[in-house]
Amino acid sequence: MLQLARPAIRGKRPNGQVTAWLMHPQPLRLLLSLSLAVGIAHALSMFPPGVILGTGAFWKFPHGVVHDSFADMANCLAGYLYFIHGSWALPLLKAPLLGSPAGTNIAFVDAAPLIALIGKLVFTLSGTSVNLLGLFAFACYVLPGFAMTLMLAEAGERRLVPILAGSVFADTAPYLLYRWGHLALCAQFLIIFALALYLRSLHRPDRRGNEVLWLALLAAAILIHPYLFVMVAPAWVAQLAQNRLDGNLSIAETAGRAMAVTGIVIAIMLLTGQLGGHLVGAGGRGYGAYTLDLLSPIMPQFSGVIPPLVQSRIGDFYQYEGFAYLGLGVLVLLLATLPTQYALLKRRARSHAVLLAVLAGFLLFAISNVIDLGWFSVEIPLPDRILTYASVFRASGRFFWPIGYALTALAVLGTLRRFKPMPAMLLLAAMAVLQLVDIAPLRAMVAGSMQGPAPAALDRAVLAQEAAPAQAILAYPSYACVDDNALKQISMEIILAGARANLPINSVYNTRPDTDCAAEAAAARLPLVAGTLYVYPAGFAPATTQFDGVTPAQACRRDGRMLYCRLPDSGGKADAGTAKTTASP
Repeated sequence: MLQLARPAIRGKRPNGQVTAWLMHPQPLRLLLSLSLAVGIAHALSMFPPGVILGTGAFWKFPHGVVHDSFADMANCLAGYLYFIHGSWALPLLKAPLLGSPAGTNIAFVDAAPLIALIGKLVFTLSGTSVNLLGLFAFACYVLPGFAMTLMLAEAGERRLVPILAGSVFADTAPYLLYRWGHLALCAQFLIIFALALYLRSLHRPDRRGNEVLWLALLAAAILIHPYLFVMVAPAWVAQLAQNRLDGNLSIAETAGRAMAVTGIVIAIMLLTGQLGGHLVGAGGRGYGAYTLDLLSPIMPQFSGVIPPLVQSRIGDFYQYEGFAYLGLGVLVLLLATLPTQYALLKRRARSHAVLLAVLAGFLLFAISNVIDLGWFSVEIPLPDRILTYASVFRASGRFFWPIGYALTALAVLGTLRRFKPMPAMLLLAAMAVLQLVDIAPLRAMVAGSMQGPAPAALDRAVLAQEAAPAQAILAYPSYACVDDNALKQISMEIILAGARANLPINSVYNTRPDTDCAAEAAAARLPLVAGTLYVYPAGFAPATTQFDGVTPAQACRRDGRMLYCRLPDSGGKADAGTAKTTASP
């Protein structure tokens, strides 16, 4: 991430109006419009209208395809539906019916809370249930190039070809396409905006609007996903520290800005319930498994240019979180400009010392204490306490993303420094095309996943029919108490059915798990409650003594591998029940 002056045109001025237009700086408004058009065109090549509008069959059970993510997007939708149909209360992100009776904070079911808040406001004002997750997903694949344009412009580059090439590289980042299936983490454009705002803050440290922009960006990040916040916030810290080191801000100014923004962010986290004792559930162990293999950024994977590698991925199963391939177009540019990159970094290291330290820290954390280089692996022992703390963000491989986007910008800027204008433009255009060809298999996989919902693990129509007259759902075992993928999908099917009927349900897929499975097993042996739908997959069933004098044949229905039981409604409300509102989609 380097500040560059606008490149001078070397040699004779190009002849011809079109050539001159391509070779000279253009207004930022035009460049942003064109980069937005590139992003929209690329996203439309993957997204059917029904997915964007949130109404297509895909949303019956949304899913990804590039790794085992069958539950992540469905969980996001379930959390969204439960939240928008609930009443407004504190903490702001509480969904009391999901994971009833305790309820769940939707930030911990990765439900993109910022989008859910907007959806809830729409429902409150209009009474209409609108699925905004499709528009959000579409924006996640439209905005990276737009943000990259801002970053390149802040670095001094406003010519058309470099801007469009940078837009293509950002929109087609393989690690962005690979995240399809975990919706909140697709908002990687926030990282690029942070890098652009970092440069703006260094170039114009006296602009009061900078802190407002930082506050908006940090708030958006914490209200979309904690991992994104932890990648964005250090860029804000870096610009403050760098401006202080450079003498652009006094100690008082630096401290004042830091305290103001930090105080507001903490207030947002308290208001939304993202700070509290439940965070202990984020620890445990796991750091050192979901890591970055050092070959992942540079080894072609899912490549459309190298046919033998069209289905390959570096690393073991858990290292899907560390998928970091830069794409062949970006790699060629970086390789072709290595001497220039080294010279630029050496010359500008002091001007960006804090950010370089942050990026180096991200890289070390992404690699973890288990260093993998293809088949070679070595583990550096760490104390258990450090491993527990590190496991708060145990999917450490994700922390390569800021590095990847910074390298992408450097690939463009280094090419313009390394070569004369016309060869540089031709090379950038050629590598943008190469990048598009290289990511074609990933793009096809993402587009293919949107053609319909995940294959059903049970009869969804029967489940909806059984849920319709119920006042609550109890699923035994719940999502947190099964470890078989087939049972997990069944559990998620039940959660989604509960979300669509807006029924209290005991099951939840929570990234801060606190389910007591022993207590759940004991509760599963209690007498059945009238009006509550009990759902059991094959191998699980209530005892005859739990039916309060009603025969199991009268209260239960078997459909395939599922058993549904419900005692006749006695007229009372379920324990965790509230007035039922049917949700859609």
